[in-house]
Amino acid sequence: QRNEHADMVIDATGTFGNHNWLGTGGAPAVGESLCADMMEYGLPDMQGDARERYADKHTLVVGSGYSAATNVVALAELMTTFLKTQVTWITNASEDMSGGPIRRVPDDRLTARDELACRANQLVSDGTIQHLPGLRIDAIRRDATTNQLSVQFENEPVADTTSFDNIIANVGYRPDASLYAELQVHQCYATGGPMKLAAALLGESSADCLDQTSHGPATLLTPEPNFYILGSKSYGRNSNFLVSVGLEQIRDVFSIIGGREDLDLYASMSSTA
Repeated sequence: QRNEHADMVIDATGTFGNHNWLGTGGAPAVGESLCADMMEYGLPDMQGDARERYADKHTLVVGSGYSAATNVVALAELMTTFLKTQVTWITNASEDMSGGPIRRVPDDRLTARDELACRANQLVSDGTIQHLPGLRIDAIRRDATTNQLSVQFENEPVADTTSFDNIIANVGYRPDASLYAELQVHQCYATGGPMKLAAALLGESSADCLDQTSHGPATLLTPEPNFYILGSKSYGRNSNFLVSVGLEQIRDVFSIIGGREDLDLYASMSSTA
């Protein structure tokens, strides 16, 4: 171990390794941490190294976004070869879901995203996937005899759907603030991202993440001098981050570091290439 000194610090460590929890209010469900070795919070390779784990097994998928839809579609493909494979999908949403669990973006410019949403919704409507909307998980326990996971839903006992071989929790990620715990960083109470940028993001009106752009250098400033948070970590728990926005943030932060509002890092790089 050693100490280093820097004039500027840019934290672009992301959020992917720091998942959210299944429990109500963001806390871990009772027993969740004890069952972590039987749970997945990302996108397992169903046709690759994860196939044996999920083939001919009953998997519970939790989540209302495109990551959950990706896993549901991948498990459905597994079902065509391994006929005993079962999938139960629960989402928090309890409003009108006549169109399906995944909201489609009108005139979606990302055709693959729209195809994914349509496919996931179709798997629910044709009964291939069991979908249980509006449920929240209260507790998870491992059965020592069957080695299955027993799930207790909050105020909602559901017959024949409480024991699973695997759980995939696509419930998002959050920033790990331990790196700057002793610095003066004003974080948003809702997202955990830096406050100025979080406030700007809350003001966005479009539901399509493709409509967003960088909100400018001023939103990257924190009360801590010369400390900047960029990338997905700057969005906190907000899942709308795009790599294109991250590239704009790099340009913005170097205009601050260079003390020039008109500085375009990428233009300078191209002119010297």
